[in-house]
Amino acid sequence: MDSSTRPQLRPVPASIRVLILDESPIIRTGLRAVLHQDGIQVVGEAGDQCEAVALLADTSPDVVVVHTGGCPADVAAALREVRDWDGKVLALVGDSLSDSSVELVTKDADGTLLSSAGVEDLIAAVRVLVAGYSLFPTPATPSSRPSAPGDLPSQQTLTPRERDVLRLLGRGRTNAEISSQLSLSESTVKSHVQNLLAKLGLRNRVEAALHAVEAGLVGTR
Repeated sequence: MDSSTRPQLRPVPASIRVLILDESPIIRTGLRAVLHQDGIQVVGEAGDQCEAVALLADTSPDVVVVHTGGCPADVAAALREVRDWDGKVLALVGDSLSDSSVELVTKDADGTLLSSAGVEDLIAAVRVLVAGYSLFPTPATPSSRPSAPGDLPSQQTLTPRERDVLRLLGRGRTNAEISSQLSLSESTVKSHVQNLLAKLGLRNRVEAALHAVEAGLVGTR
């Protein structure tokens, strides 16, 4: 990334507050179950945009996760309603949405994620948005996507172990958690993190997490 195009990073709170917006109680329950972990606190659920706007003042969420379902026009209106609030909007979009529908949704969102994405992808996307990035990994028309700062740095220089560490960084894992999962000492993990940051030209763990998500590493084993 060119330093002139990098977004302004924000401190990531120890507990990220999330509000869920979806008309289906079943989907809201599922999202709550998968999000209420890894330092993320679900502070409220809304069945429509009016309820979501009413909850914003009481819950002060860092992120509103919106599941678009089959009504992208309604969701776009809902996102416009919450633009006065100083948080982030993550839209979960259907795999079958047309480019025009995706453009309608994303123009008022801070990021999008396919609703078929894995739990790790969702958690990583929430963390990336709170850190100050936008995230648009789904296909969209050129006018609806922000200009890319350049191609992703090559991962060919990474060792297999550094690639494993990068994947886990994308899932929001701490050094201690990576140490336990990969059976490495924490000092070794720190060394791998420093090495992969240097090789990929990244400044910190947040940029590494964003890179892992954009490169499609988060959903791999």
